[in-house]
Amino acid sequence: MSDVSKIQNIEDILGIKFHNKQVLLEALTHSSMANELPNILHNERLEFLGDTVIDFIISKYLFREYPDFSEGDMTFHRSQLVKGETLAEISKSLNLDDYIFLGHGEEKSGGREKKSNLAGLFEAIIGSIFIDQGLDKTEIVVLKIFATKLNGIDHFKYQHPKTELQIYSQSYLGDLPKYQLMSKNGPDHSPVFEVQLTLSDGKLILGKGKSISLAENDAAEKMLLLINQ
Repeated sequence: MSDVSKIQNIEDILGIKFHNKQVLLEALTHSSMANELPNILHNERLEFLGDTVIDFIISKYLFREYPDFSEGDMTFHRSQLVKGETLAEISKSLNLDDYIFLGHGEEKSGGREKKSNLAGLFEAIIGSIFIDQGLDKTEIVVLKIFATKLNGIDHFKYQHPKTELQIYSQSYLGDLPKYQLMSKNGPDHSPVFEVQLTLSDGKLILGKGKSISLAENDAAEKMLLLINQ
């Protein structure tokens, strides 16, 4: 598939026409490709920008649409909406993985299916829209893409998984959950922390997030789902 075809297909998916096609090509180019072609621009800077833009747009939406939400409620729901797994799922659902430019090594190692690559690709594309179209247009695109997930926000779902788990652990096990940082991976501008959560009855689970706090929340949420099952 030619670069022109890729751009046209992405524009059709997003419902916009780029003024500067080059910025979209940059968004589609993984750093592994740039390693093989040193003079080519890759998408890590746009990924950084897109991450911030998405956070802002989702935060604004939650603030405007849910005046009854506390800061903690908004933080929880935003973290669920913008976490790497969600963004990778969105990339896959839009078939964006078909259009990323990968180096040969990354392609052979299954890079087109890696959640970190898919999430980074989506963030970079949003960053490129912001550069090319401005914030208002970017907000329209992001909210349209997230529409189903935003409509599915449940007021009655527990908003604070760590608190919920702490209450359970104290009530039924007599002590507190234990969180341990296991690793930090990814580029400096977009790290992924992995935390191990252990209960005294032997249950153990891993959580991931863009910060230690978000990784702990992810682990607590997964543990609660395991307990409920």
